[in-house]
This record gives sequence, structure tokens and C-alpha cells, in this order.
Amino acid sequence: MDNKDTKVRTSKRNFIMALILLLLTNMIMGMTLTAMEKKTLREQIEQRMLDIANVASAQVNGDELKTITLKDRNNEIYQRTYNTLYTFQNNIELEYIYIIAPLDDGTFTFGIDPETEDPGEYGEFIEATDALKNAAKGTPDVDKTPHSDKWGRFYSAYSPIMDSQGNVIALVGVDFDADWYDEKMNTHKAAGII
Repeated sequence: MDNKDTKVRTSKRNFIMALILLLLTNMIMGMTLTAMEKKTLREQIEQRMLDIANVASAQVNGDELKTITLKDRNNEIYQRTYNTLYTFQNNIELEYIYIIAPLDDGTFTFGIDPETEDPGEYGEFIEATDALKNAAKGTPDVDKTPHSDKWGRFYSAYSPIMDSQGNVIALVGVDFDADWYDEKMNTHKAAGII
């Protein structure tokens, strides 16, 4: 009897240990897969943001853009650039799209903004983020953290507009609602946890 009780206890202990090990392995795999999925989703969203900024910047002629000033609002070049941005604004899932002018002192201002209700004013300063500074050096980039301004809370993507000599003349900024972005990330996190 004693030998039989020992075998039963040993079997129960082994079963419980195997169950605990299986549970821990499952949890570790779930956390790993969730982290990998979150990283992949973040990369896909950021790439989509960059794609939109890059396509928009490719649609703007840098040589023409560098000739525009505030008083040129009614000329053909300004209107063509405005209409290009307006088309993106109204046909793609984004909050805002606009031209940014880099200044010699390292600051940035609004150029052309097709927003009809509350546009950024030509010459109004824009808070510089790391992604914006990178784009001003010629490398398209996306904000890794959201930023807030008077229009809301956003993740933004920036792409340089070049002239025919390869100089950065301006940038296209594209804002995406931070709540939308965070919701996309959290939806997949919840699914992974479940």
C-alpha cells in the first residue's frame, strides 16, 4: 500500500509540475507572439504613414515650390500644390497633410495647408520632433511617440521635397490621430492576451 500511495503522489506531483510547466510555456509563447505582432503592426502602420508622405512629396515639384511665397496664393504653382495636398487630405485616411518650410536657424514653419476649417497659417512655427529633423536632412521618418498641438494629439510622418539638385526644399507632414493609432495597437494586444 505504501508503495502504491507513493506512486500516486509522485504521479500527481509530476502531473501538476507538467501542468505548471505547460502553463508557463504557454504564457511565455503568448507574450512573445504578442510582442512580435505588436512590433510588426507598428512597422506596418509606420510604413503606411511613410508611404503616404513619400507619395505626396513626390507629387510636389521642389524647383517650383522654392519660388512660392505667401503673396503667391493665387498663382498656378501654389494652387497646383494646394490641390495635390487637398486631394490627399480628402481621399486618404489621415487627419492632416501640409507643407513644412525648414528655416536656416533649424526651426520649421507651415507652408501650404489644405485644411479648410482651421489651417496652419503660412509662416506659423511648428514644433520640431526628431522625425521632422531627420526628414529635413533628407531621410523620411515617423514620430515614435505622439505629440500634441492646438489641433490634437498625433503621430506624424515626414518626407522631404527635393529640388532637381537634390537639396531639401521643404517637407510634407502627414498627421494621423494618436487615438486611432493607439487603438489599432491595443486591439491586437488584447487579442494576444486572450
